[in-house]
Formats: sequence, structure tokens, C-alpha cells
Amino acid sequence: MIYILDRNLLRIKIYSKQISEYIHLKDVVSSGELTKLRSNVQIGTIPDATTIHLAKKQREIARRKQEQDTSDPLPTFIPINKRTTKTEDVLMHKTQHNSSRLIREEMDVDLSEEDECLTKNQDSDKNRQNKNPYNREISSDEDEEVMRWEEEQMMKGVTTGVITEEYAVPDQQGGNYPNTTGYSGYGEYYHRNDTNTENRNIYSGTEQYWRDTENSANADLSVTEISVQSMLQAVRREHAELEETSNFTEMECDRNLKTILATEESFTVSKDTLEKEKKNYRFFKEIGDYVHDLLDCIGEKVAIVDRIESQILGIRSDISNHIIERRKEILLERDQLSRQDISVPQSAYPCRVEIDLMTDNEKIKFNEYCVSFNKKKKEVLQEASELFSDALEEYSTAEQIIQRFEFWRIDHGDSYQQSFIPLFLPKLLATYVRLDLLHWDPLSSEGVDWKLHRWYSSLCPISNPENEILSPLIEQTILPILTETARSIWDPVSTAQTKLLALSVIQINQVFPNLLPNKPMQSILKIVSDKFVTATQGFYMPMFIKDHLEKNSESNSLLSYQFWLGVDLGTNISLWTGLLPEQTILDLILDGLLNRYLTLALHQFSDCIQSVEKCNRIVEFLPDCVKRGLHDTEVGALVRYMCWLVEALDRESMTGPDFIKKRAREGKLEMISLVRCLASEQATHLENQFVKK
Repeated sequence: MIYILDRNLLRIKIYSKQISEYIHLKDVVSSGELTKLRSNVQIGTIPDATTIHLAKKQREIARRKQEQDTSDPLPTFIPINKRTTKTEDVLMHKTQHNSSRLIREEMDVDLSEEDECLTKNQDSDKNRQNKNPYNREISSDEDEEVMRWEEEQMMKGVTTGVITEEYAVPDQQGGNYPNTTGYSGYGEYYHRNDTNTENRNIYSGTEQYWRDTENSANADLSVTEISVQSMLQAVRREHAELEETSNFTEMECDRNLKTILATEESFTVSKDTLEKEKKNYRFFKEIGDYVHDLLDCIGEKVAIVDRIESQILGIRSDISNHIIERRKEILLERDQLSRQDISVPQSAYPCRVEIDLMTDNEKIKFNEYCVSFNKKKKEVLQEASELFSDALEEYSTAEQIIQRFEFWRIDHGDSYQQSFIPLFLPKLLATYVRLDLLHWDPLSSEGVDWKLHRWYSSLCPISNPENEILSPLIEQTILPILTETARSIWDPVSTAQTKLLALSVIQINQVFPNLLPNKPMQSILKIVSDKFVTATQGFYMPMFIKDHLEKNSESNSLLSYQFWLGVDLGTNISLWTGLLPEQTILDLILDGLLNRYLTLALHQFSDCIQSVEKCNRIVEFLPDCVKRGLHDTEVGALVRYMCWLVEALDRESMTGPDFIKKRAREGKLEMISLVRCLASEQATHLENQFVKK
């Protein structure tokens, strides 16, 4: 229905254009009729039946005028070439039938006025027709369409019918029948086009389109030959399409089945994972609460541990300072006694004398002081043992804490490493380790070694090869104790204390070599070096003349004691070889002791055989680089004394009792070997001079 209406609209538009062109032929129509046509016919509007009739009437007049005026080379209108069809025959028959009526109506028209009008405008119409090729190129198809359109319009004009809407579909909401043709009644579409200038020429370019559409529609209506082969091809084509669809459906089913299986498997895994995550959540919730409570507990005890630790170190420091001060006082008193002029015969061969600088009363006082110290120390340790008595067992000892974190490391190793527990655990255990180390005295051989404590044996299995737990823990607990001990308690002259302190530092460097360049370890070494410098600078070596030493036994005893004290100090310095810098060791031993005190003291001793032992002890604590002859200039004074001692022993080996001769010969050979350690050339010379002869 829409297609038919659109075709009719196209025909109306074409015919309207033709009528508009014919209107301009003023020589064919009268002025009154021309005015009427102009008012009724406009481009883009549908003419009514009266207008169409009037236009056809003027066309007949023009045709007859053309037939009469055969001498005119340019006709005033362009005739329509018609093709002979059944429809045209019918239209021609109707035209001939109505021609008499048209002619009769034309008789009433004023022919004179029409002829005059046609004559006046004949030249202008000829020029217009020559310029407008459109009137000369109207195809036969358009004539056929125009004739058909004229017949339809005549019928509409007589019946004034309205296009029915039997093909319209009611809308869903109101039940109204929408207009699918573009207009609701006769002439309504073009009436809207008059008000909307944008839609006036909507069908101007669709003439060729409808012609092609009609031809294609006619082609589709042609009946094609149907054969078995074509039907078979169609069935095969349909079968292939269905088979392809079936394959695609099977693939979709397989994919969906795999998705279902994967979903079921994922559901099972998620269910198992959910149970595991629940357990993990409970565990981490418990460990989080445990660490939080543990930190609160430690925060309350840290201040008490600091106080107890300072009390223990204070007691030990008081004892050490008391011994050192008392030794200085007694040394000053004995020095005053040694300088008195007392004529006491001395033995010809004095030996090393071990003197006790304390009297009986002083010993009693010192023992009482030690008893008081031990009592106070016992009270402090008792308080330390009861420090965590108010806490639960899992918060009271380092072993319980280590066991709790060890369970975490075994069952949840990834989270254990990701939570940086190896970095946090040393700080957490430091308080318990410090409390346990209150019983450890680095300067006492009676104390328990720190490697034998339970916390150390508990941490060894969980500590990695890099010692990420033990190394920081030692740095936070052991090294501060050693630092305070070296600063306040350690006596550099005491060989026993120096050996124990040096042994502790050496053990730490062997087990944890990464701690040597750290600040706490360097602080210990700096304290040790400073105290050795202070000890060498404050060392006292008395100087006596030979007669005074022979007459005053007190001076001889004091000289021997101070000499051996200097030897012990040199031995203590040599114990730190490898820990302290080599140049520091050389400065302390050679410049601080040997050349300043010990060599001068050797010249005061008159017993040559005992001097051999003294020289032997001096060479023992000399550094290895000195024994290899690398510092012969620094030990030149000692070498010269040893060469003089070889000559003296050679003289004694010639006279005196046999046992003295034997000891002199043995001492001479021993001294030559000692000289060879320090200066090989002098040793060779002495050997050629006193041995080979």
C-alpha cells in the first residue's frame, strides 16, 4: 500500500511540473483562466479535479492550434510521444469520447481574446521552449505514467474518495491507526510541505529510484524454472548450514561442560582453601594477640631489668676500683720505704720476689667487702628471678617465646619470612637475654660461658647461616655488657682479666665476623686501646743506684715487682694482636713499655743469670713483625743490652763454681738465640766470637 501511494505521489509531482510549465504559455490561455490556474496550481501541491480539467482543456486548444498552423517551424508546446499499450488505448478512447464535450465547452470561450493572447506570446514561448530542454525530452514512460495518473485523479475528483487505511496497524497504546503513507487525506501531505520548506522537494530525486524499484519488482515476479537439481542444491545448502550450526552448538556444549567442570573443581578447591584460611586466620589472630600482650609485658619489665643490670655492674665496678686504688696507695707507701737508707746485706743472687701489697688488716677489710658484695649481688639476682613471676609461663622465659615463633616458622614459613620476624625477634628477646646474663661475669673464670646458656642453644636451630637472629641479639646484649665491663671493671694490668676479656671478644668475632666493623665492637676496642695507653703512661718504674739496691731489700723487691708488672702489661697488650691495629700494638709495646721502662730496668739488675729469664719474657710478648727483624731500630737498645749480657755470661762461665759455669754457658747460648730473633747479623757475630772459639 505504501509503495502504491508513493508512486502516485511521484506521478502527481511530475504532472504538477508539466502543468506549471504550461501555465506560462500566456498565448494559449486567457488571462482569467491563467489567473485561476496560477492561484490553484503551485509547484509541490496536488491540483483538484477542476484544475486538472481546465489544464486538459487548454492543452486541447493548443494541440488544435498547432495542427492548424502547420507553417510554424517551432510549435508552442512539446507533444507527448505515446507508446501503444492497452492502457493508452483505453485512455485515448475516453479522450475521444469526451472531446465533443470539450469542444462544446470551448465554443463558449472568447476565441478572439485567446487568439490575441496566443499571438502576443508566441515568440516568447518559442524562446522559452528552446531554452528549456526538459519539455523536449519527456520520455514515453512519463507519458504513460501521466495518463494513468490523470485517469486516477479524475476518478478521485468525481468520487472525492479518501485513501483507506485497511493496511494500517493500530499502535500498542491507544489503538489508533497510524498513517503509514505520509498523509492523512487528499492533498494533506503537500499542504504540510507548504508550511515546511525543508520537505518541499523530498521526492525530487526519487524518480529514477522508483523506476528501478518497479523494474526489479517486475523481475522478481517472473517465474523461474524449478528443477530437482535446484531443489537438491537448496536442500544440501540448507543441510550444510544446519550441520555447521550443529557443530557450533556441540562446541558450545563442550565448552560449557568444561566450564561447569572447572567451576565445580574451583568450588571444591575454594571450599578446602576456605577451611585452611579459617585455620590460618585463627592462628594469625592468636599470634597477633600474643605478640601484643608480649610487648605490653616486656614494656613493663624493661625499666626493672635496666636497674638490676646497672646494680650488678656497679657492684663489680666498685670492687675493681677498690683494688686498683688500694694497689696505688700501697705502691706509693712501699716506694717511700724503698728510698730509705737501710743497710741490710742482700744475697748475691736475688730472685724474683712476689710481694703482697696488703696487710692482714687490709685483707680482713677486703674480705668483708667481698662478703657484702656477694650478699648484695645475691639479693639483686633473687629479684631478677622473680621478675616474671606474675606473668604466664609463655611470657616468662626466652625459651617459651622462641618455641612459639619456631612453630610459626615451621608451619607458616612464607608468612614468617614476609613478616620480618628475624629482624624483630632479637629486639623482642633482648630483655630476657639481658636478665639471664646477670649471672655472667666476663672477667671471672667461675662464670658460665654465654654460649652455654639455654637461650643460645634454643636460637641456634632457627637462626639462618647469616645469623639474622643471633648476630643482632649478640650486638644488643653481649656487646653492651662487654663495653661496660671494659670501661668500668677491667684492669689492664691484670693478666687473668685481660685473657678472659680478650677471649670473649675473639669468640664473638669468630662466630659472628660481621660484628667486627660494627659500632659496638669498635667501641670496645677503642676503650681497650685507651685504657692500655693510660696504663703505659701511668706506669711507674723506680730507678736505684747499685749500692742502694744491695743495701735496701725493699727497693730491690719493688724494682722486681714493677718490672714483672710491666712484663705482664706487655703480655696483655700482645693478647689483642689481630683485634687492635698493628701500629697501635707496636706503639704500646715498643715505645710505651720496652724502650721507656723495661730496658732501663734491665740495666739495674746485677744478676746476669736472672736477667736471661727477664729478656726471654720480653721477647715472648714482642709482636711477630718485630721478631722477623722488620723493626730492628726500635729494638736496638734491647739488642745492645742482650749483646752485653752475652759477654757477661761468657766471663762468668770461666770462673766460679761448676753449676754457675754451667748455667752461664746455657744462658749465653739462649741469649744468642734471642738476639738472632731480633738481629740476625749481631747473633752471627756473637756466635763466632763466643761459641766457636
